[in-house]
Amino acid sequence: MKKAIICGIAFLLICLSAGCEETVKTEATDTPQATETPISTSANNSEILLDEPVEEQLNQLFNMDKDKVLEQLGDGYEIVPAGAEGLLNGYYYKDMGLTFVFDEDDNNKLWFVDASEDLTIKEVNSKMNFAQIEEKLGKGLRGEIVGEDGVTPIYVMRYTMENFTMSVLSFDAEGIEHVWIQFDRLK
Repeated sequence: MKKAIICGIAFLLICLSAGCEETVKTEATDTPQATETPISTSANNSEILLDEPVEEQLNQLFNMDKDKVLEQLGDGYEIVPAGAEGLLNGYYYKDMGLTFVFDEDDNNKLWFVDASEDLTIKEVNSKMNFAQIEEKLGKGLRGEIVGEDGVTPIYVMRYTMENFTMSVLSFDAEGIEHVWIQFDRLK
């Protein structure tokens, strides 16, 4: 149920970011350079790692359609419910800690990628609060959106990459509780 709510909120965020402007504070961020290495898991598989090279891989994947993404990543996925009400198919790669969702209305292009709770990217994960994340990544672009129910505020901190944004989201203004990470294709 919690995953369905989060997926629903993620879907709403994508819809809102595509059609609405937010009130945000703009602060510069540095974008590190990427090198070629694969998405991998740590030796003990307790923590999933996404290092700087993955930024380049995600940039490439966000330019691909579903067939090319699945060919690139292989068939080690499980189809899971995704989207606002679990009506979308998510392609969950447990070994990567990522769920890939494709946009059927836009030639099956990669639409967004949800990160599992164990995912670490650039030394950041959903077990950290906004201040801790900013210590690692620098100041993000902060904003507030309204949740699926039309009332609940969701606080977002975004980092823009080449073809996608990394969004760190929370129901708490300081990102202290209920933090999750999502990657969204730039339109």
